[in-house]
Amino acid sequence: MDRFRLNMEGVAVRRVFTAVFALAWFPIVWLLLGSTLGGLLVAWVEPLWMAHLLLVLLSAAGVMWLMKLANVVKVKFFGGNRLF
Repeated sequence: MDRFRLNMEGVAVRRVFTAVFALAWFPIVWLLLGSTLGGLLVAWVEPLWMAHLLLVLLSAAGVMWLMKLANVVKVKFFGGNRLF
């Protein structure tokens, strides 16, 4: 029965978990920022490709912030090691 338990101590599992978390949350953050800041970015930055590039960079920063927030919440409430 031990082989079905998820051991979060391994480096490979931690990297895969980080990648899955980032891949799952990136579209959500992209849509949220696109709907709230998209109009402002298009009005502020003339080339459309540059507005999209800024949106991608802001979305990546948002996902990184969510990962840090998840670590803080996990350590504060549950103790132990970090998730990512």
